[in-house]
Amino acid sequence: MSYTCALLITLVVEALLALTLVAREERPVVLLACLSVNALTHPVASFLLARGAGSMEAIEVAVLCAEALCYRVALGPGLRRALTLAFVCNGVTWGLSYLV
Repeated sequence: MSYTCALLITLVVEALLALTLVAREERPVVLLACLSVNALTHPVASFLLARGAGSMEAIEVAVLCAEALCYRVALGPGLRRALTLAFVCNGVTWGLSYLV
């Protein structure tokens, strides 16, 4: 699969998941956060994986932390919500990476 296709799948799947997991009034800011952080973390993670700079699990944990931080800023107080959102979105796309 091409990198562009992998990025687009990640953006679409994570955005749809994020939008379904937050309240209607939070959707615009969460969508912006989701697309922005994935546009930053996906290329970095792909580069590191391609160079063998770490295990997929370690890199995904770093991505999860970055996304949780971004969601925390977008959603306001409540680290648990941000971590849950990041974990669900990343878990689904990580699982899809093994299927595609």
